[in-house]
Amino acid sequence: MVLDTQKRIPAATVAETVKQIQTLLRLPFSVRCQVGTEPIADASAVLAGTNIAVVIVVCDYKSYPSLLVAPEKRWALVNVAALGDDNAKEALVAERVHKEIWRAFGCVMGAANSTQSNCLLKPVFSLSELDSLDAKMLAADNLNRILNLSKTIGMKPSRPNTYRKAVEEGWAPAPTNECQKAIWNELRK
Repeated sequence: MVLDTQKRIPAATVAETVKQIQTLLRLPFSVRCQVGTEPIADASAVLAGTNIAVVIVVCDYKSYPSLLVAPEKRWALVNVAALGDDNAKEALVAERVHKEIWRAFGCVMGAANSTQSNCLLKPVFSLSELDSLDAKMLAADNLNRILNLSKTIGMKPSRPNTYRKAVEEGWAPAPTNECQKAIWNELRK
C-alpha cells in the first residue's frame, strides 16, 4: 500500500506511479489518501493487524530526509518536503516523488542496489543527482529481486485469465451475464 498523507503534489501523481508498479509487477497495490499525524506511526498503524505486506508513506514533513527505509519493519517513507527543498516547480517535485516511490519500493523489497549504471537504485546523495537519473523505473535485476522477495512474504502476482480458464480450473465465481452462463453450463456438464 502507498499511504499518501501529503497535499503538495496531486494525489493522481502518486496514483500513476503506483499503477505503473502494479501493472509491471502484477502485484496487488492500493493507494490510501489520508491526513497524516506522524509518518512512522502512520506506517505502523497501517501494518498492524492487516494483511498488507509493505507500506510506503508519502508525507510532507520538514524534519525527515527525502527517503527513509526500514525493510525489517516493512515500511518506507518518501518525503515531499525534502524533495522540494530547493523551491523546485511542482512538475519537478512530482518527478522526484515518482523516482523516490520506485526507490522506496525497491529498497523495502530487497533490491537495494543495481548493476545498471543509470538505475534508480544507484546511490544518490543530492537532489541534482536524483534529477540526473533518466530512468523512470527500476532495472530488470531489481524487479527480479522484488518478485523473489514478494513470494517469500506472501505477495502473489495476479494472473490475468479468461472466465473459461477459471471455470476449467474450478475457481470461477458464479456467472453474472449470458456469456459467462453459457461457458459455465458448457463446462459444468
